[in-house]
Amino acid sequence: MLPSSVISIGYAAFGGCTSLIAIMIPEKVISIGYATFDGCDTLNSSTRVDIERAYALALKVIA
Repeated sequence: MLPSSVISIGYAAFGGCTSLIAIMIPEKVISIGYATFDGCDTLNSSTRVDIERAYALALKVIA
């Protein structure tokens, strides 16, 4: 779990982290960098909502 004080997750912050199986993104997060979860193939389906939110935030930042 990320600290509740986190508001931004940088470019490829977790990229290639093959041992990452779950993540909870604090509601305060307003930006997530490109490729943040690339290569995190072990993320389980229970984190899918947070990952979808992450990509939505990343796309908003890129646009």
